[in-house]
Amino acid sequence: QQFTYTRLAEAAQGADPMKNMQVTVTTVGHPGGTVVLGNAAKDGPAFVPEEFPLISASTLSHWIIGMGAGAHADGRVMVARDRDVAKAKPTWREVAGYADQVTGSAVLGDSLYTLSTKGSPNGAVYRRDLRAGPGAAAAIVLPQGDLVLRDIATAIDGLYVSAQRDGVSHLLYIAAGRGKPVEVTLPIEGDMHNLNADQDGRSVTFGLNGWLTDLAFYRVAHGKLQELGIASATWPGASAFSTVREDAVSADGTHVPMVVMLPKGGKTGAPLPTIMDGYGSYGIMSVSPRYNPNFLA
Repeated sequence: QQFTYTRLAEAAQGADPMKNMQVTVTTVGHPGGTVVLGNAAKDGPAFVPEEFPLISASTLSHWIIGMGAGAHADGRVMVARDRDVAKAKPTWREVAGYADQVTGSAVLGDSLYTLSTKGSPNGAVYRRDLRAGPGAAAAIVLPQGDLVLRDIATAIDGLYVSAQRDGVSHLLYIAAGRGKPVEVTLPIEGDMHNLNADQDGRSVTFGLNGWLTDLAFYRVAHGKLQELGIASATWPGASAFSTVREDAVSADGTHVPMVVMLPKGGKTGAPLPTIMDGYGSYGIMSVSPRYNPNFLA
């Protein structure tokens, strides 16, 4: 049995352990292994010391995704055959560089899907046929719209895309990874976490929390939602509160979304003790639902 992992550089006095990381393919019971991605990989793509090499494998494809990442939103994307990685002799093909502004990737069969913000600030999803070889054009699967696309994942049945509007999560399903997207109705106005295919690739799973509901987990297959029965307990007192969405209009006319949590029956125009919370940096949405019983108490 083999496994791959990204390991820190060998310890050296005064060296930064976060530099010169390597991806290694290792056989169980045989420590050490062989570097297959990183700046020490033989005949592999070049990596700068500050870049993090990563590998993603899927039961849905014989292609392995390699990535170069760091302290920025975008990453490099490359692919190689799983059989070659297993032999520690991968031939990596770089598909996207940092200039392509790719923020997510997933494979399904011979198709590579990438989520990119290049020329599309809200994000767009592209498909490449990996059988076509280097330089093959990418086809657009989901063009930019009014939803902000956040992440992608594949399952046997197709492609799933998580998105947001004014901080609230939405989930789109594209059967077989092609055609018209269909929105999966979520049970609450919430914030989605960790959209991933399950182990056998037959569905995707994710966590969802709301302003008044703690984290719960769900499965989706063929666009149909199912509760997993795994959830953190929600404070019973949260049921005494409600949420209201408003727009605050700035001096230049920009509409800024705002969420008000208040006791049920309370009026937004009436005087109430109020805690204000806001943030405007590093891509963090302060209007994304987050459950915090301390605010409610």
